[in-house]
Amino acid sequence: MTSSFSLFKVMGQTKVRRINWLIILELIATVVTTLWTAISGNFSSVSLFYAFCSWAIFPYLIGVILVAIVAEKAYTSDTYRLIPISNWKFYAMNLLSSLAAFIYLVLVQVVLYALTAAIGWSSLSDSYEQMQLMMSQYGMSFNFWAAAGTILGLSLVINILAWSTISLVHLVMNSASNFLPKARQRVVNIIVYVIVIFLTLRIVTFLFGWLSNLMYTAFGSSNIDSLWLGILVMVVAIVLESALNIVMINKWVETNPN
Repeated sequence: MTSSFSLFKVMGQTKVRRINWLIILELIATVVTTLWTAISGNFSSVSLFYAFCSWAIFPYLIGVILVAIVAEKAYTSDTYRLIPISNWKFYAMNLLSSLAAFIYLVLVQVVLYALTAAIGWSSLSDSYEQMQLMMSQYGMSFNFWAAAGTILGLSLVINILAWSTISLVHLVMNSASNFLPKARQRVVNIIVYVIVIFLTLRIVTFLFGWLSNLMYTAFGSSNIDSLWLGILVMVVAIVLESALNIVMINKWVETNPN
């Protein structure tokens, strides 16, 4: 039997390569933006930091999608599915390698944030002190590490839920196509797409409202219990979706020749 770590390593390397390309494009965009700022005559010590911040969100959004595409291809690939390993381990390693690729992206972003912030710290420190003073006047406090840890943990859970949901939709469509004539497969796919779009909009609306409440939690409010309750609900959803995904992989999902 193939070891779980070997499969995790192979899957992770493929996903990290996609992340590396995103980081390279992000750095190019940051440099170009900074150069344009310098040409415009508005360059300062914090220009590089602000330029990086303006592009930093895109690797996260695109990275989640790229990692999902690589992960979904593995479920229907002969190259992976013929590997002698149990299906639940295969599913777990695919999901964990996706999570590892995202954590790698976060770590690289943190390093880049630190480097660009260090260059313009003389200006940024003044802004930070002013923010702290303003918050203290309103009786608010800001725990940076608690806020960062909460946001990171929430992001990881949301990403895992997104990937497990994408896998559920993909595997349901793949499984359904094995029982339907080709003429009806397209109709079923359209119905599934409509349902997915509807659910996605509902989830996004819910998450935006929830993340707005997260700001109060980060500043020391009493919403921490509801926050962790929401995370627990998402974890339960991940477990249920993963169980369904593994059942479909075991019984109904067919592979494509490579």
